[in-house]
Amino acid sequence: MSRHPLTAKQIVAAADCDLADGDGLILRVNGLNAAAALRFTSPVTGARREMGLGSIRRDSLAAVGESLAAARHAAEDARRMLQRKRDPIEERLVTRTRISHEHARCGVGALHLRQVRMDWRTDSDCCGAGAT
Repeated sequence: MSRHPLTAKQIVAAADCDLADGDGLILRVNGLNAAAALRFTSPVTGARREMGLGSIRRDSLAAVGESLAAARHAAEDARRMLQRKRDPIEERLVTRTRISHEHARCGVGALHLRQVRMDWRTDSDCCGAGAT
C-alpha cells in the first residue's frame, strides 16, 4: 500500500488544491470547504472513476481528524468492493434504489428520504418492519 497519510494540520493549512492521502484517496480543498473522493478504475467497465466520500470539516483540528477518519474508512470499504470486482459507485446506486423502493412501499415520502442516511442497515426506524 503506497500511502502518505495527510495530517490534520496539513489539511487545515491547505489553500485551494487537491491533496493526495494515498491509494486513490484525495481531498479537494476549495476555500473553507474540502471534500474527499476516491479515484479508481472500474472493474466492470475499465473506466477511470471518482467516487465522492463526503465533506471534510476544516473548522478545527479535531473536526478534520474525525471527518478524515470517516473518509478513510469509506475509502477502505470501497477498496474492499473493488477487490471483489464490484464497482462501489454502482453498488451505492443499487443500495439507494433498493432503499427508495422499500420506503415507497411503506409510505415514506421523498422529503424524508433526503433527510436520512443512505447507509441504513435496517428499515426499523422508518417502516417498523426491521427488514435488512
